[in-house]
Amino acid sequence: MMTKVATDRSEIIILTSDNPKSENPFNILNDMLSALGWTVQDYIRCCGEDFFLSLPNGHKLFVHDSRRLAVWAAITMAEEDDVVVVAGRGHETYQLLGNKRTYIDDKEECREALRYLKKLHLADQGEHKYMMAVQESMMSFFRRATVFQTPNASDKNNSNLMQHAK
Repeated sequence: MMTKVATDRSEIIILTSDNPKSENPFNILNDMLSALGWTVQDYIRCCGEDFFLSLPNGHKLFVHDSRRLAVWAAITMAEEDDVVVVAGRGHETYQLLGNKRTYIDDKEECREALRYLKKLHLADQGEHKYMMAVQESMMSFFRRATVFQTPNASDKNNSNLMQHAK
């Protein structure tokens, strides 16, 4: 439901996991994408070279299993007068993946991303260095997601993404 509302009302939508615990993060992403009738594999097949998927309404979708990278990507992409909404974590300062507890505070990640961008701009490097890191991370995400088998992935009628991809 949140995915559908977000894709209808936001120009750029970034999907990531919150607290996967014992659930595979790709299952979580598939659940979110199912609101659009899609899977992670559909996203990988159809997104552009900039790792965005253009939606039928002209909005853009970005998917990644790393919450940290997703938050940093949102901050990096924001322009003057944009509003960035980082939803889901609230006051929590850790993420559970299996029995592993990893420190992550969305507010601190936003602050760090802003500080990092300021350093890049002051060093006259712009976003190039950061975007290289995003590209490497996305390639790693694609490799992991390609190995992940979506239930009914062989059912080509399970997804309507191909109808909407540009």
